[in-house]
Amino acid sequence: MGDPLGGPRLKILSARLDRTDADVAAAAILAPNDLDRARVVCLVGAECLVLAAFDWDQAALLARADVILADGASVRLAARVLAAGPERAARSADLLPRLLGGAAGKGLPVVLVGGAPGDGRRVAEELVARHAGLSIPLVSEGEIGEAASRELAEEIRALGPCLVLVGMSSPRQERWVWAHLEDLREATVVMLGSLPGPGPERQGWASWPPLRRVGSGALLIVMALAERLRERPGPCLGTG
Repeated sequence: MGDPLGGPRLKILSARLDRTDADVAAAAILAPNDLDRARVVCLVGAECLVLAAFDWDQAALLARADVILADGASVRLAARVLAAGPERAARSADLLPRLLGGAAGKGLPVVLVGGAPGDGRRVAEELVARHAGLSIPLVSEGEIGEAASRELAEEIRALGPCLVLVGMSSPRQERWVWAHLEDLREATVVMLGSLPGPGPERQGWASWPPLRRVGSGALLIVMALAERLRERPGPCLGTG
């Protein structure tokens, strides 16, 4: 199966994003997985897109995802700067309630992976209280080594059809998912960048000096402006 959402994708720097809204995206994500591996969904924010623009390995991992959705105001603004802004956008704030409500309605178990020790279980309790009938039988939080990752993958496999929400920073998140969850044929894995709610300070690429100084969102917009100037010389904003 190709892109389950169909239609052309929107190119932002080195990544291509699906153009859809939260309702359509949620329906596609919750549909039965007919792949011979896990279905992989990625919500990409500015940090992830900036990283993919500089790291070919990260760009290749991102491109393998079956559904790639823009997340964050800066990503949507960058799309408009590139004169290809999506009319609809599946923001995580809109998408997650639909995914969790849909999972509860279908009896689809949810797995949470990521967050600092204590965060995952707190988030699980909040989500179960918010969505009647939601089941979160597995929560993995804190650092997870190779042996623990293999054990967790087998526990997820034993659940059968399930929705796995992964909240790690890039590029660790993408590398971990493809290394450990790819062969879970009944699972749908959604990479969020962080678990719902407040989390610890971002690590990894978020500590790169340009991101600390100007923020990944601002850097992404500047890069999008440079991209448009290179492809379309002349005024880069406005209609005249």
